[in-house]
Amino acid sequence: MLLAALTLHSALLLCAPAYAEAAEPARAELVLDDGQVLVGVVEKAEDGSVTITLGSGSVLRFPAAIVREVRAITPKALPLPAATPGAMTGVPVDPNAPWGPDPNKSRYLYSPSAFSLGQGRGYISQKELLLTEVAIGVTDWWDIQAGTSVITLFLPEAAFGIVGTKFGFRVSENVHVAVGGQGFFAGGVALGLGFGTVTYGTADRHVSVSVGGLAAGFEGEVQTAGTVLVTVSGNYRLGPRTALVTENWFLVGGELQPSGGDVFVVPSLVVRLFGPSFATDLGVIPIIDFSGSGAVIPIPWVGFTWNYAIPMKG
Repeated sequence: MLLAALTLHSALLLCAPAYAEAAEPARAELVLDDGQVLVGVVEKAEDGSVTITLGSGSVLRFPAAIVREVRAITPKALPLPAATPGAMTGVPVDPNAPWGPDPNKSRYLYSPSAFSLGQGRGYISQKELLLTEVAIGVTDWWDIQAGTSVITLFLPEAAFGIVGTKFGFRVSENVHVAVGGQGFFAGGVALGLGFGTVTYGTADRHVSVSVGGLAAGFEGEVQTAGTVLVTVSGNYRLGPRTALVTENWFLVGGELQPSGGDVFVVPSLVVRLFGPSFATDLGVIPIIDFSGSGAVIPIPWVGFTWNYAIPMKG
């Protein structure tokens, strides 16, 4: 009898760690792309988002696009969260440049790429002194934007505004497409642009071609300008915090083509210095005058961007 009791007691002691482990879920570290680290119980939802339950009992949900890494506190490694099939999140990192994610992949200087921001991700950008722009990802495939100029706070007669939207989708591993539109409003004048974009490459190194048609409205009358806008843009990441960015505009024909010829070209090349939250663009835009002398007027380009992410309650 004593021997049986000792055997049962030993068996319970051996099983106790297993019972304790089963009763208490394993904790992990959730690393966001802005460097923030949260500790708690991490679970992946069916839509690709990641839910973490903190020690205080609070539950937070983040889109997979802003999750850099899930680090297990226990020796057993946890898999990284996968994005929803077909969504713009989870784009593979270039194996030749295995750095953290670039939060600026959805845009060049102004022209968009076909990559989407991702749900809950966005940016506030100051382009020269002319345009202050805000954008956010409503879903993993739908972005919206709006902009104006701080100068108009002091010059009401020069007030203007810009609104836009973009729908982007992944076609294959290296091919993405997007469609969208933008509107420019100033006084009684409105300018509309509908566009389509194709992007080839990875999130670190990609090329985009956008084609759009322009229409103008004057005092409520809409007129087709007949001008076609084509942009050819590229992003080549050099390192963890540096990239070369080019954006080249071609205004072809129509009434809004300023050179008086068939094509008006606006090229650009900048160096982008960035981190998880901030980016600075420094470069030059040489305006080429095709109307007569063919002179090149170099215009310095300076832009600042703050990238942000909004946690979503689970």
